[in-house]
Amino acid sequence: MKLIDDWKQAWKLWSVQLGTVGVALQTAFLTWGELPLTMWNMMPAPLKGLIPEQYAFLLPVVFFAASGIARLIKQPKLAKKHED
Repeated sequence: MKLIDDWKQAWKLWSVQLGTVGVALQTAFLTWGELPLTMWNMMPAPLKGLIPEQYAFLLPVVFFAASGIARLIKQPKLAKKHED
């Protein structure tokens, strides 16, 4: 196994950040059954209106899918530092 060249900067990658959010949400859903419901009820109505309630449980999946897509997108700030 060989690490990527900029492995010490991995936390700056969008894919790593989105994956971390996905893991945190999934852990909350599995560990504290009522916590996600409490968080949902605390959200402002305009924000809740963006996510249909019946699909809220899919949020971790969305973050995991977005992390895969984000890994394919070049991040100019990180690329510039890597070139220097």
